[in-house]
Amino acid sequence: MASIRDVAKLAGFSPATVSRILNQDTTLSVKQSTKDKVRLSANQLGYIAKEADRSQTYERSKLTIAVLDTVSEAQELDDPYFADIRRGIEEQAQHDLFKLSRVIYSGEITQDLPSFKSFGRVLVIGTFSADLLKRIQTENINMVVISDVPTDRQIDTIRPDFDIQTDEVLDHLHKLGHSKIAFIGGSVDAVNADGQVLYKNDDLRLLAYKNWMQRHHLEDDMQILLTGWNTMKAYLAVSQLLKTFSLPDLPTALVAASDPIAVGTYRAILNAGYKIPKDFSVTSFDDIEAAQYLVPALSSVHPASKEIGREAVRLIRQRIFEQRTAALQVIVPSEFIERESIDGARLTNV
Repeated sequence: MASIRDVAKLAGFSPATVSRILNQDTTLSVKQSTKDKVRLSANQLGYIAKEADRSQTYERSKLTIAVLDTVSEAQELDDPYFADIRRGIEEQAQHDLFKLSRVIYSGEITQDLPSFKSFGRVLVIGTFSADLLKRIQTENINMVVISDVPTDRQIDTIRPDFDIQTDEVLDHLHKLGHSKIAFIGGSVDAVNADGQVLYKNDDLRLLAYKNWMQRHHLEDDMQILLTGWNTMKAYLAVSQLLKTFSLPDLPTALVAASDPIAVGTYRAILNAGYKIPKDFSVTSFDDIEAAQYLVPALSSVHPASKEIGREAVRLIRQRIFEQRTAALQVIVPSEFIERESIDGARLTNV
């Protein structure tokens, strides 16, 4: 079991100073950063005071983060965006000496959620129903949400700039002569504690696509395929689209909401005897490692997924140790990586 001396050695302060900090000696005058370092060192070593009282237990619990996740490990295989976010959380938590509770996957919950009162912070990944978020807030007001769907402004929220990137991608396609642009994606499901879908929200990318097409008076060219986030479903939907219409009536560009969707789109186009980008320009989001190895290499928006996870933990640290009270809405920038899958629009009257 870790001792005061162990904590003092790790933190770099004298045992006497460490003892007074951990016992909350109000007469001790030291910097807040010193107190933070000592408490984080104690947390890392699993130090427990011999005469632990409620306040000491509370100090230790502040350094534990409960993670509530709507995406299972199996689903992460289909969309590595969430896997990267989770890795970012784990890396930053380890760096800041926070402890993470077990991750609760909503789709696998067979009993009521545990109480969140004893945790220092609750980190929610994905989209839960407003009622469930309110329930969590009644137990623990210290909550950070990573979600594309807007939440209560009184809650710290982090999201990627996918709406901004969608506008920029569409602007680029338009400059290349594309106006008949289709969107392929899925909705964002709001689930309750049992993993049941209560309602569906439009994805940020889809909303941005609709708004962009309307602003450019291209409503008649708007075409939306809501296939979900599955590669096979995207393949089937695009295959059906290509069978239903002749080439002059088909879009010249397709914007996929994720790389797994783009992979299904690629296969459908190639199986139908068409070429990318000669017949169809294709662009996507996620920029998974395989994107650059597709033929032709896929143009894709590269999100700072790990940074989103890291920033979530930093927000937690600010709330706990820097006494920040105002809720923050953080938008993390992404980067469009143009490769070989987009080109000028084909002639649509042939």
